[in-house]
Amino acid sequence: MIDIDNFREINDTFGHQIGDGLLGQIAPRLRKQLDAGDLIARLGGDEFGILIRDADAGQALKIADAVLRVERPFLIQGHPLEVTASIGITAFPQHGSTAETLLQRADVALYVAKRAGNSAAVYRPEDDPYDPNRVVLQADLRQAIARREIILYYQPQVAIATGEVTGFEALARWRHAQRGWIPPGEFIPVAERMGLIKPLTACLVELAAGQLVDWQLSGISIPVAVNVSMRNLLDPRFPTTLKDIVAISGVEARSIKLEITESALMTEPGRVVESMSELRALGFGFSIDDFGTGYSSLAYLQRLPVEEIKIDRSFVGELSTNSGSEAIVRATIELAAGLGLDVVAEGVEDETTWQSLRRLGCSTAQGYFLSRPMPANEVEGWLSEWSKRSARPLAA
Repeated sequence: MIDIDNFREINDTFGHQIGDGLLGQIAPRLRKQLDAGDLIARLGGDEFGILIRDADAGQALKIADAVLRVERPFLIQGHPLEVTASIGITAFPQHGSTAETLLQRADVALYVAKRAGNSAAVYRPEDDPYDPNRVVLQADLRQAIARREIILYYQPQVAIATGEVTGFEALARWRHAQRGWIPPGEFIPVAERMGLIKPLTACLVELAAGQLVDWQLSGISIPVAVNVSMRNLLDPRFPTTLKDIVAISGVEARSIKLEITESALMTEPGRVVESMSELRALGFGFSIDDFGTGYSSLAYLQRLPVEEIKIDRSFVGELSTNSGSEAIVRATIELAAGLGLDVVAEGVEDETTWQSLRRLGCSTAQGYFLSRPMPANEVEGWLSEWSKRSARPLAA
Protein backbone atom coordinates (compact mmCIF):
# COMPACT_ATOMS: atom_id res chain seq x y z
CA MET A 1 0.00 0.00 0.00
CA ILE A 2 1.46 3.35 -1.11
CA ASP A 3 0.44 6.75 0.21
CA ILE A 4 1.68 10.02 -1.29
CA ASP A 5 3.22 12.23 1.41
CA ASN A 6 1.70 15.70 1.92
CA PHE A 7 -0.71 15.30 -1.00
CA ARG A 8 -3.28 17.52 0.71
CA GLU A 9 -0.78 20.39 0.72
CA ILE A 10 -0.36 20.06 -3.05
CA ASN A 11 -4.15 20.22 -3.52
CA ASP A 12 -4.50 23.18 -1.16
CA THR A 13 -1.60 25.07 -2.78
CA PHE A 14 -2.16 24.42 -6.49
CA GLY A 15 -5.78 23.24 -6.65
CA HIS A 16 -7.46 19.90 -7.28
CA GLN A 17 -6.81 20.00 -11.01
CA ILE A 18 -3.04 19.91 -10.40
CA GLY A 19 -3.54 17.23 -7.76
CA ASP A 20 -5.54 15.06 -10.16
CA GLY A 21 -2.89 15.56 -12.82
CA LEU A 22 -0.24 14.39 -10.38
CA LEU A 23 -2.21 11.22 -9.55
CA GLY A 24 -2.53 10.53 -13.27
CA GLN A 25 1.26 10.55 -13.66
CA ILE A 26 2.06 8.51 -10.54
CA ALA A 27 0.51 5.24 -11.73
CA PRO A 28 2.66 5.01 -14.91
CA ARG A 29 5.77 5.73 -12.83
CA LEU A 30 4.87 2.90 -10.45
CA ARG A 31 4.13 0.54 -13.34
CA LYS A 32 7.70 0.93 -14.61
CA GLN A 33 8.99 -0.66 -11.38
CA LEU A 34 6.76 -3.74 -11.71
CA ASP A 35 6.59 -6.91 -13.77
CA ALA A 36 3.83 -7.40 -16.32
CA GLY A 37 1.93 -9.83 -14.07
CA ASP A 38 1.83 -7.47 -11.06
CA LEU A 39 -1.35 -5.52 -10.36
CA ILE A 40 -1.60 -1.84 -9.50
CA ALA A 41 -4.72 0.09 -8.55
CA ARG A 42 -5.74 3.38 -7.02
CA LEU A 43 -7.50 2.54 -3.76
CA GLY A 44 -8.87 6.03 -3.20
CA GLY A 45 -7.60 9.54 -2.59
CA ASP A 46 -3.80 9.46 -2.82
CA GLU A 47 -3.45 5.75 -1.94
CA PHE A 48 -2.35 3.07 -4.37
CA GLY A 49 -2.25 -0.69 -3.96
CA ILE A 50 0.22 -3.05 -5.60
CA LEU A 51 -0.17 -6.82 -5.69
CA ILE A 52 3.09 -8.64 -6.43
CA ARG A 53 2.71 -12.30 -7.33
CA ASP A 54 5.05 -15.05 -6.13
CA ALA A 55 7.09 -12.77 -3.87
CA ASP A 56 7.86 -12.52 -0.17
CA ALA A 57 8.18 -9.48 2.08
CA GLY A 58 11.92 -9.23 1.38
CA GLN A 59 11.37 -9.00 -2.39
CA ALA A 60 8.57 -6.49 -1.82
CA LEU A 61 10.96 -4.33 0.22
CA LYS A 62 13.42 -4.25 -2.68
CA ILE A 63 10.68 -3.11 -5.05
CA ALA A 64 9.51 -0.54 -2.49
CA ASP A 65 13.06 0.78 -2.23
CA ALA A 66 13.21 1.17 -6.01
CA VAL A 67 9.89 3.05 -5.96
CA LEU A 68 11.11 5.39 -3.22
CA ARG A 69 14.35 6.13 -5.07
CA VAL A 70 12.55 7.65 -8.08
CA GLU A 71 13.61 11.26 -7.65
CA ARG A 72 12.74 12.90 -11.00
CA PRO A 73 10.13 15.61 -10.32
CA PHE A 74 6.66 15.49 -11.83
CA LEU A 75 5.79 18.31 -14.24
CA ILE A 76 2.10 19.22 -13.99
CA GLN A 77 0.89 22.17 -16.13
CA GLY A 78 4.31 23.77 -15.87
CA HIS A 79 4.65 23.12 -12.11
CA PRO A 80 7.60 20.87 -11.15
CA LEU A 81 6.54 18.88 -8.08
CA GLU A 82 8.88 16.87 -5.84
CA VAL A 83 6.88 13.98 -4.44
CA THR A 84 7.75 11.43 -1.75
CA ALA A 85 5.77 8.42 -0.58
CA SER A 86 5.39 5.95 2.27
CA ILE A 87 4.82 2.23 1.77
CA GLY A 88 3.24 -0.47 3.96
CA ILE A 89 3.86 -4.14 3.12
CA THR A 90 2.08 -7.39 3.99
CA ALA A 91 2.72 -10.90 2.71
CA PHE A 92 0.34 -13.81 2.20
CA PRO A 93 -0.05 -16.08 4.13
CA GLN A 94 2.39 -14.78 6.75
CA HIS A 95 0.34 -11.71 7.65
CA GLY A 96 -3.17 -12.84 6.75
CA SER A 97 -5.25 -15.16 4.61
CA THR A 98 -7.90 -12.75 3.32
CA ALA A 99 -7.70 -9.58 1.24
CA GLU A 100 -9.45 -7.62 3.99
CA THR A 101 -6.92 -8.67 6.63
CA LEU A 102 -3.95 -8.06 4.36
CA LEU A 103 -5.16 -4.58 3.42
CA GLN A 104 -5.89 -3.66 7.04
CA ARG A 105 -2.44 -4.80 8.13
CA ALA A 106 -0.74 -3.10 5.19
CA ASP A 107 -2.41 0.08 6.43
CA VAL A 108 -0.89 -0.49 9.91
CA ALA A 109 2.56 -0.90 8.30
CA LEU A 110 1.93 2.21 6.20
CA TYR A 111 1.27 4.22 9.37
CA VAL A 112 4.62 3.05 10.78
CA ALA A 113 6.37 4.03 7.54
CA LYS A 114 4.75 7.48 7.60
CA ARG A 115 6.02 8.13 11.10
CA ALA A 116 9.54 7.30 9.91
CA GLY A 117 9.14 9.55 6.87
CA ASN A 118 9.52 8.57 3.20
CA SER A 119 10.16 4.91 3.96
CA ALA A 120 8.75 1.40 3.68
CA ALA A 121 7.75 -0.89 6.55
CA VAL A 122 6.67 -4.53 6.78
CA TYR A 123 3.74 -5.36 9.05
CA ARG A 124 4.61 -6.41 12.61
CA PRO A 125 2.00 -7.52 15.18
CA GLU A 126 3.60 -5.32 17.86
CA ASP A 127 2.76 -2.25 15.76
CA ASP A 128 -0.88 -3.24 15.37
CA PRO A 129 -3.31 -1.67 17.86
CA TYR A 130 -6.03 -4.02 16.57
CA ASP A 131 -4.10 -7.27 16.99
CA PRO A 132 -5.80 -9.34 19.72
CA ASN A 133 -2.53 -11.02 20.67
CA ARG A 134 -0.98 -7.61 21.28
CA VAL A 135 -3.86 -6.55 23.53
CA VAL A 136 -3.36 -9.69 25.64
CA LEU A 137 0.41 -9.18 25.62
CA GLN A 138 0.00 -5.62 26.90
CA ALA A 139 -1.98 -6.75 29.93
CA ASP A 140 0.40 -9.62 30.65
CA LEU A 141 3.47 -7.39 30.31
CA ARG A 142 2.13 -4.90 32.82
CA GLN A 143 1.66 -7.72 35.34
CA ALA A 144 5.04 -9.27 34.51
CA ILE A 145 6.82 -6.01 35.33
CA ALA A 146 4.88 -5.58 38.59
CA ARG A 147 5.62 -9.19 39.61
CA ARG A 148 9.30 -8.97 38.58
CA GLU A 149 8.88 -11.79 36.07
CA ILE A 150 11.22 -10.11 33.56
CA ILE A 151 14.73 -11.38 34.27
CA LEU A 152 18.24 -10.65 33.00
CA TYR A 153 20.64 -12.84 31.08
CA TYR A 154 24.27 -11.77 30.78
CA GLN A 155 26.58 -11.85 27.76
CA PRO A 156 30.31 -11.25 28.37
CA GLN A 157 32.52 -8.69 26.66
CA VAL A 158 36.19 -9.61 26.36
CA ALA A 159 39.34 -7.57 25.63
CA ILE A 160 40.72 -8.99 22.40
CA ALA A 161 44.37 -8.27 23.20
CA THR A 162 44.43 -9.86 26.66
CA GLY A 163 41.37 -12.10 27.02
CA GLU A 164 40.28 -10.16 30.12
CA VAL A 165 36.52 -10.05 30.72
CA THR A 166 35.77 -6.33 30.76
CA GLY A 167 32.01 -6.35 31.22
CA PHE A 168 28.63 -8.02 30.74
CA GLU A 169 25.65 -6.79 28.77
CA ALA A 170 22.40 -7.39 30.64
CA LEU A 171 19.66 -8.61 28.29
CA ALA A 172 15.98 -8.73 29.24
CA ARG A 173 14.22 -12.11 29.08
CA TRP A 174 10.57 -12.96 29.69
CA ARG A 175 9.23 -16.46 30.13
CA HIS A 176 5.46 -16.23 29.75
CA ALA A 177 3.42 -18.78 31.69
CA GLN A 178 1.44 -19.86 28.60
CA ARG A 179 3.54 -18.74 25.62
CA GLY A 180 6.99 -19.64 26.87
CA TRP A 181 9.95 -17.42 26.06
CA ILE A 182 8.87 -14.17 24.37
CA PRO A 183 11.69 -12.46 22.40
CA PRO A 184 12.75 -8.96 23.54
CA GLY A 185 12.09 -7.77 20.00
CA GLU A 186 8.42 -8.54 20.62
CA PHE A 187 7.80 -7.21 24.14
CA ILE A 188 10.19 -4.22 24.26
CA PRO A 189 8.35 -2.34 21.44
CA VAL A 190 5.06 -3.06 23.25
CA ALA A 191 6.52 -1.57 26.44
CA GLU A 192 7.61 1.48 24.45
CA ARG A 193 4.19 2.08 22.97
CA MET A 194 2.29 1.39 26.22
CA GLY A 195 4.34 3.77 28.32
CA LEU A 196 5.74 0.84 30.30
CA ILE A 197 9.36 1.33 29.28
CA LYS A 198 10.03 3.55 32.31
CA PRO A 199 9.02 0.99 34.98
CA LEU A 200 10.57 -1.81 32.89
CA THR A 201 13.94 -0.04 32.66
CA ALA A 202 13.87 0.78 36.38
CA CYS A 203 13.15 -2.90 37.10
CA LEU A 204 16.07 -4.05 34.94
CA VAL A 205 18.52 -1.57 36.48
CA GLU A 206 17.42 -2.76 39.95
CA LEU A 207 18.08 -6.37 38.91
CA ALA A 208 21.50 -5.48 37.50
CA ALA A 209 22.44 -3.49 40.62
CA GLY A 210 21.40 -6.35 42.89
CA GLN A 211 23.37 -8.84 40.79
CA LEU A 212 26.47 -6.64 40.92
CA VAL A 213 26.27 -6.64 44.72
CA ASP A 214 25.95 -10.46 44.79
CA TRP A 215 28.91 -10.86 42.44
CA GLN A 216 31.05 -8.48 44.47
CA LEU A 217 30.41 -10.61 47.55
CA SER A 218 31.78 -13.54 45.52
CA GLY A 219 34.85 -11.56 44.50
CA ILE A 220 33.64 -10.68 40.99
CA SER A 221 33.99 -6.98 40.11
CA ILE A 222 32.89 -6.65 36.48
CA PRO A 223 30.66 -3.79 35.26
CA VAL A 224 27.29 -4.43 33.64
CA ALA A 225 25.69 -2.60 30.71
CA VAL A 226 21.91 -2.08 30.66
CA ASN A 227 19.98 -0.95 27.57
CA VAL A 228 17.93 2.22 28.03
CA SER A 229 15.34 3.79 25.76
CA MET A 230 15.20 7.22 24.22
CA ARG A 231 12.02 7.67 26.28
CA ASN A 232 14.08 7.12 29.42
CA LEU A 233 16.50 9.88 28.49
CA LEU A 234 13.61 12.25 27.75
CA ASP A 235 12.14 11.58 31.21
CA PRO A 236 13.31 14.36 33.57
CA ARG A 237 12.91 11.97 36.55
CA PHE A 238 15.13 9.26 35.07
CA PRO A 239 18.44 10.44 36.62
CA THR A 240 16.81 10.64 40.06
CA THR A 241 15.31 7.16 39.60
CA LEU A 242 18.72 5.65 38.85
CA LYS A 243 20.36 7.62 41.64
CA ASP A 244 17.86 6.16 44.14
CA ILE A 245 18.37 2.62 42.80
CA VAL A 246 22.15 2.65 43.27
CA ALA A 247 21.80 4.33 46.67
CA ILE A 248 19.43 1.63 47.93
CA SER A 249 21.45 -1.26 46.48
CA GLY A 250 24.80 0.07 47.65
CA VAL A 251 26.44 -0.49 44.27
CA GLU A 252 28.56 2.25 42.68
CA ALA A 253 27.05 4.00 39.68
CA ARG A 254 30.30 3.57 37.74
CA SER A 255 29.65 -0.20 37.77
CA ILE A 256 26.64 0.34 35.50
CA LYS A 257 26.93 1.40 31.87
CA LEU A 258 23.86 2.63 29.99
CA GLU A 259 23.51 1.58 26.35
CA ILE A 260 21.46 3.63 23.92
CA THR A 261 21.10 3.23 20.17
CA GLU A 262 22.69 5.79 17.86
CA SER A 263 19.41 6.69 16.11
CA ALA A 264 17.65 7.29 19.46
CA LEU A 265 20.29 9.86 20.35
CA MET A 266 19.17 12.10 17.50
CA THR A 267 15.48 12.31 18.48
CA GLU A 268 15.81 15.38 20.69
CA PRO A 269 19.56 16.02 20.92
CA GLY A 270 19.39 18.92 23.38
CA ARG A 271 17.34 17.09 26.01
CA VAL A 272 19.24 13.84 25.48
CA VAL A 273 22.63 15.47 26.03
CA GLU A 274 21.31 17.22 29.15
CA SER A 275 20.00 13.97 30.62
CA MET A 276 23.17 12.06 29.73
CA SER A 277 25.36 14.75 31.30
CA GLU A 278 23.34 14.60 34.51
CA LEU A 279 23.67 10.81 34.66
CA ARG A 280 27.37 11.03 33.83
CA ALA A 281 27.84 13.40 36.78
CA LEU A 282 26.31 10.70 39.00
CA GLY A 283 28.94 8.24 37.79
CA PHE A 284 27.07 6.23 35.13
CA GLY A 285 28.92 5.42 31.92
CA PHE A 286 27.48 5.44 28.40
CA SER A 287 27.83 3.26 25.33
CA ILE A 288 26.36 3.92 21.87
CA ASP A 289 24.80 0.69 20.60
CA ASP A 290 24.41 -0.33 16.93
CA PHE A 291 26.93 2.31 15.86
CA GLY A 292 27.04 2.83 12.10
CA THR A 293 23.33 2.20 11.52
CA GLY A 294 22.15 5.66 12.62
CA TYR A 295 22.92 9.12 11.37
CA SER A 296 24.74 11.04 14.10
CA SER A 297 27.35 13.53 12.97
CA LEU A 298 30.93 13.47 14.19
CA ALA A 299 30.48 16.92 15.71
CA TYR A 300 27.51 15.65 17.71
CA LEU A 301 29.39 12.52 18.76
CA GLN A 302 32.08 14.68 20.33
CA ARG A 303 29.49 16.41 22.52
CA LEU A 304 28.21 13.17 24.06
CA PRO A 305 29.55 11.98 27.42
CA VAL A 306 30.27 8.46 26.14
CA GLU A 307 33.21 6.13 26.69
CA GLU A 308 32.34 3.42 24.20
CA ILE A 309 30.76 2.69 20.84
CA LYS A 310 29.51 -0.72 19.71
CA ILE A 311 29.88 -1.71 16.07
CA ASP A 312 26.64 -3.20 14.80
CA ARG A 313 26.63 -6.96 14.20
CA SER A 314 25.52 -6.47 10.58
CA PHE A 315 29.01 -5.13 9.79
CA VAL A 316 30.93 -7.48 12.09
CA GLY A 317 29.21 -10.58 10.70
CA GLU A 318 30.39 -9.74 7.14
CA LEU A 319 33.88 -8.69 8.16
CA SER A 320 35.57 -11.62 6.41
CA THR A 321 33.39 -11.67 3.30
CA ASN A 322 32.49 -8.06 2.52
CA SER A 323 35.19 -5.48 1.83
CA GLY A 324 32.71 -2.68 2.45
CA SER A 325 31.90 -3.98 5.92
CA GLU A 326 35.62 -4.31 6.67
CA ALA A 327 36.16 -0.70 5.61
CA ILE A 328 33.35 0.46 7.89
CA VAL A 329 34.70 -1.51 10.85
CA ARG A 330 38.23 -0.22 10.26
CA ALA A 331 37.02 3.38 9.96
CA THR A 332 34.94 3.07 13.13
CA ILE A 333 37.91 1.73 15.10
CA GLU A 334 40.13 4.55 13.84
CA LEU A 335 37.42 7.12 14.60
CA ALA A 336 37.02 5.78 18.12
CA ALA A 337 40.77 5.87 18.69
CA GLY A 338 40.88 9.51 17.61
CA LEU A 339 38.09 10.38 20.03
CA GLY A 340 39.53 8.33 22.89
CA LEU A 341 36.66 5.82 22.91
CA ASP A 342 36.62 2.07 23.43
CA VAL A 343 35.11 -0.12 20.70
CA VAL A 344 33.02 -3.25 21.22
CA ALA A 345 32.35 -5.44 18.19
CA GLU A 346 28.99 -7.19 18.50
CA GLY A 347 28.08 -10.48 16.85
CA VAL A 348 31.51 -12.13 16.96
CA GLU A 349 30.59 -15.72 16.13
CA ASP A 350 33.81 -17.38 14.99
CA GLU A 351 37.57 -17.27 15.46
CA THR A 352 38.15 -15.84 11.97
CA THR A 353 36.16 -12.74 12.92
CA TRP A 354 37.96 -12.56 16.28
CA GLN A 355 41.35 -12.59 14.56
CA SER A 356 40.26 -10.03 11.96
CA LEU A 357 39.14 -7.68 14.72
CA ARG A 358 42.41 -8.21 16.54
CA ARG A 359 44.32 -7.33 13.36
CA LEU A 360 42.25 -4.15 12.94
CA GLY A 361 42.96 -3.06 16.51
CA CYS A 362 39.46 -3.47 17.94
CA SER A 363 39.56 -3.38 21.73
CA THR A 364 36.63 -5.60 22.77
CA ALA A 365 34.46 -8.40 21.39
CA GLN A 366 31.01 -9.75 22.24
CA GLY A 367 29.19 -12.67 20.65
CA TYR A 368 28.52 -16.40 20.48
CA PHE A 369 32.21 -17.19 19.89
CA LEU A 370 32.72 -16.16 23.50
CA SER A 371 29.36 -17.11 24.99
CA ARG A 372 25.64 -16.97 24.46
CA PRO A 373 23.70 -14.85 26.97
CA MET A 374 23.43 -16.84 30.21
CA PRO A 375 21.48 -16.66 33.46
CA ALA A 376 23.28 -15.10 36.41
CA ASN A 377 23.85 -18.44 38.15
CA GLU A 378 26.00 -19.65 35.25
CA VAL A 379 28.36 -16.67 35.16
CA GLU A 380 30.84 -17.88 37.79
CA GLY A 381 31.23 -21.23 36.06
CA TRP A 382 31.69 -19.56 32.69
CA LEU A 383 34.37 -17.22 34.09
CA SER A 384 36.28 -20.24 35.39
CA GLU A 385 36.05 -22.02 32.02
CA TRP A 386 36.97 -18.87 30.11
CA SER A 387 40.16 -18.42 32.09
CA LYS A 388 41.22 -21.89 30.86
CA ARG A 389 40.01 -21.39 27.29
CA SER A 390 41.19 -17.85 26.62
CA ALA A 391 44.79 -18.90 25.88
CA ARG A 392 43.69 -20.80 22.76
CA PRO A 393 42.06 -17.98 20.71
CA LEU A 394 44.64 -15.48 21.91
CA ALA A 395 47.50 -17.69 20.78
CA ALA A 396 45.95 -18.62 17.43
